[in-house]
Amino acid sequence: MEAIQRIKEVLTYSALSVRAFAAKCGLPQPTLDKQLKGLRGISLDTMIGVLYAYPEISAEWLMRGKGAMLIPDQTNSAEQERINKLVGTITTLQDTI
Repeated sequence: MEAIQRIKEVLTYSALSVRAFAAKCGLPQPTLDKQLKGLRGISLDTMIGVLYAYPEISAEWLMRGKGAMLIPDQTNSAEQERINKLVGTITTLQDTI
């Protein structure tokens, strides 16, 4: 599996829109859009942004495709889900404004 597919899996896991996911990872949305469409390669900044935003994601899996996506000791807690929903709400409100 290529890096782009792993980023897409994390996006699905996050249950956020691309815009909200980019915001949470500290990435420019247009850059992430181009990477997801295969117009640009996945950058190290994207990888690092995802790993900082989602500490439960295995760096080994994201970078090299080895092992499981989630680090065994960590799970997506209720608090993390709440934060994801808030980021999504904020992004939607920004679009509305």
